[in-house]
Amino acid sequence: MKISKKLYISALVAILIKIGFVFYVYTNLYNKTITQDNITIIIPKNCSIRCASDIFYRNNLVSNKFFFITYARIFELLGKRIIAGEYYIPIHSNFEKAFDIIIKGDVIKHTVTIPEGLTNIQVTKILKSIYGVINDNDSLQIYKEGTLYPNTYEYLYGTKISYLLYKMNLDLQNLLEEEWSKRNIEATKELKNKNDALILASIVEKEAKFDDEKPHIASVYLNRLKKRMPLQADPTVIYGISKWEDFNRKVTYDDLKTQSPYNTYLNLGLPPTPICNSGKSSIKAVLNPIKSDDIYFVADNSGKHVFANNYKQHLKNIRNIRKNNK
Repeated sequence: MKISKKLYISALVAILIKIGFVFYVYTNLYNKTITQDNITIIIPKNCSIRCASDIFYRNNLVSNKFFFITYARIFELLGKRIIAGEYYIPIHSNFEKAFDIIIKGDVIKHTVTIPEGLTNIQVTKILKSIYGVINDNDSLQIYKEGTLYPNTYEYLYGTKISYLLYKMNLDLQNLLEEEWSKRNIEATKELKNKNDALILASIVEKEAKFDDEKPHIASVYLNRLKKRMPLQADPTVIYGISKWEDFNRKVTYDDLKTQSPYNTYLNLGLPPTPICNSGKSSIKAVLNPIKSDDIYFVADNSGKHVFANNYKQHLKNIRNIRKNNK
């Protein structure tokens, strides 16, 4: 009887302790606002529950690390690894909400937009400037000029620049493979391979201000390649001189005489590499150009182009544009 009474008392004490603990958790962790403002916390890689308890404690999200760990034990989460990244804890959150956010891996997703027409170096400058990335861009040397796809990319806090470059290159290769398979074979005979298509697309990217003109501009360059005429593309000349460090300036007569593999006034055929990273519309335009016999174009004041299939008409177009601009 005495033993049974002792066991009964011990069990009762244990139950009371558990009830007390649950009451403490409810009043101090579950039913209590722990944030008076929006905050963000950073969870590093390979962070355990104990690691997360330290972070919560340092950020005043829990008053006692022991209770954080015990709370996790109740839900059998002690062995769980928290997804690394940046977490947003909104104002007036209680402990349960903050805890669930990290357990579910609701990391903040950031975005970066890479515009069309930038060089690899310009792309890397953007990546270096954005929040939360790790700068390990030595891998830029792996990727040839013009092989990064301009787009909007999601990334997490702690993402390496090398991963973003890898993703851009992979997306470009996948797009190019798809569009190459749908190309107009007859119209693109002058393009020996996908790299040629990428080179010409980069020129079209820099020449065209409006997407709807790109297939026409592409046809002009393809016609010139077919006739063994120099492309005479101003953007290639600028790239050869400055790699687009001063790409807003106009081409001068002296520029046109500058010796460079990229000077398409002095050299026949395509330049050795793309001169920028092309968008989808430029790649599609080169692989499916309109049918025309035009070999000249000139831009008006709005950035639109006027096309011609002979030099006499081209000169007339230039005179008309100059006259209208007065």
